[in-house]
Amino acid sequence: MAFIFLDSAANPIKLKAIGQWNKNTATIIEEEIAKFKNTGALPAVIDLHDVTAMDTSGALMIYKLRDYLECSLQCSIAILYGAADISWRGLLEEVGLAQRRLAEQARPPEKRPNLLYFMLNDIGQVANTVTNDVYAILYLIGSLAFSWPKKSSTRHNPHKLASRLAPFIQQLNSLGVKATPIVMLLAFIIGAIMAQQGAFQLRYFGAEIFVVDLTGILIFRELGVLITAILIAGRCGSAITAELGVMKMREEIDALQIMGFDVFKTLYLPRIAALVVSLPLLTIFANIAALAGAAVMIHYYSHISYKIFLTRIQNDIYFSTYIIGVLKSPFLALLIALVAVMEGLKIKDSTQILGQKITSCVVKSIFCVIVIDGIFAMILAWLNY
Repeated sequence: MAFIFLDSAANPIKLKAIGQWNKNTATIIEEEIAKFKNTGALPAVIDLHDVTAMDTSGALMIYKLRDYLECSLQCSIAILYGAADISWRGLLEEVGLAQRRLAEQARPPEKRPNLLYFMLNDIGQVANTVTNDVYAILYLIGSLAFSWPKKSSTRHNPHKLASRLAPFIQQLNSLGVKATPIVMLLAFIIGAIMAQQGAFQLRYFGAEIFVVDLTGILIFRELGVLITAILIAGRCGSAITAELGVMKMREEIDALQIMGFDVFKTLYLPRIAALVVSLPLLTIFANIAALAGAAVMIHYYSHISYKIFLTRIQNDIYFSTYIIGVLKSPFLALLIALVAVMEGLKIKDSTQILGQKITSCVVKSIFCVIVIDGIFAMILAWLNY
């Protein structure tokens, strides 16, 4: 026999299932639970401590009772298990899982958006991201203009000047001095490769000597500054983003603000200034290393002496060609530093986001470097330089 006892004195009220809940008593149980279909009572729990036997039919009746109560009470109904019902507790769980699967299969499939929707959605997200990044960079440029040290504020206070120079020197060593070997090594290799390829092609026309002019112009105008900027974007930009991101995750930036420090002058300004100063110097070293690599390769591949190489470099390349790449480098450095700081400030309490923003910093920095370099090339061509 099986029946349900309603304990309305309990809070929440308790429905106690008693006896055998199986196929033999399914008809009686269904009549018992039908009276709870439209109860409108207070929240309740189903107590199964006194159930002595159960099969699939009884488990279905338990869930049917729970569905009746949830429909009428608009709340979640808990099921209390007893100590003696371990053998059929798994049966209840499997029946409940099967019911959820059937309900999901019976649900009408959602209409999937078409390809045009996905394309427009992606375009909108990219446009929104670009707009937010432009606003963030403009905000950083404004903050940089207001935070730059004034002469009057440091002229009569040497201790204040020293306190501002110390982090700048530290960042200059980290971002500039330590990056010099890898920049010069890579510039040397690329200069040698470019000279070899140029000499190989010009040999067909009997103009192999002009490879000196070709490599010199490319190195001074484009190649030296571009190689250096891309390397710095990957090495120093990612380092700035990681440092600021970790400080933000550890709430060190918030602590500095609470202590009354100007975060922009303390953290951001030294890194930006160090990168703006170091990139032109690194560009000069990269130019020298690339010319050295080109000279070595041309000497052994085309048998052009070092003296002829230096003479043609001095006589056939204008001074404007020497200086163009160096003049472009501060603007590229400023852009790399601003992108790195911007991405670092986006990092929240997640190592996954940290990795994403470091990758985003490198990609955006390199993209911006190439775009700005192309804009400079068009402007200089328009000015006949």
